[in-house]
Amino acid sequence: MCLKGIANHSASLSFAASLRRKRDAALVEARRSKSNALMVASMLRADAELSRREYSRLTDQKEPPMEVMLWWLVLAGSEGHRKLTSGFESPMFELYAPRQAL
Repeated sequence: MCLKGIANHSASLSFAASLRRKRDAALVEARRSKSNALMVASMLRADAELSRREYSRLTDQKEPPMEVMLWWLVLAGSEGHRKLTSGFESPMFELYAPRQAL
C-alpha cells in the first residue's frame, strides 16, 4: 500500500471510530432519557395512587361530624372550647347543641 492509501485507510478508521463514539453517545443519551421518563412515570403513578387513597380516606371517615365533636368538647367543660364554640352558627350545631345549653 502506498503512503496515500495508508493515510486514507487511517482517516477512514478514525472517521469510523468517531461515528461509533457519536452513536454510543447517542445511545447513552437515549437510555438516560428513557430512564428519566420511566422514573417520572413511576413517580406520577405513585402520586396518583397516594392521591386516590388520601381522597378515599377523606370520604370514608368513620368519625362523627365536626359539630358533634365540638359539642362533646363543650360538655367536657373546657372553658376555652366554650369560647371557641360560642356563636357557632351552624344549623347542624343547633341540633346537637341547643343555645340554652351553652
